[in-house]
Amino acid sequence: WQIKKRLKDREDIKLMWVRVHKGEMGNERAYLLAKEASNRDLIDVQFTYSKVQIRNINNKKLTENWQCSWIQSKNGQG
Repeated sequence: WQIKKRLKDREDIKLMWVRVHKGEMGNERAYLLAKEASNRDLIDVQFTYSKVQIRNINNKKLTENWQCSWIQSKNGQG
């Protein structure tokens, strides 16, 4: 539900890969929930954005992040 809310509110979202047993807070719970969800026939969340809209939002954010990094880098004279 938090992902759905953040997408709706257009908050910053960071997706990252984390090792299952790294000891990250909430990681074990997330793993169990994902495993449980993968066994379902249907999903119980519907997104208000299409795949194309999500891709475009992500591409825009990636471009903005890259631009900020470039400006602050030595090559960007930051």
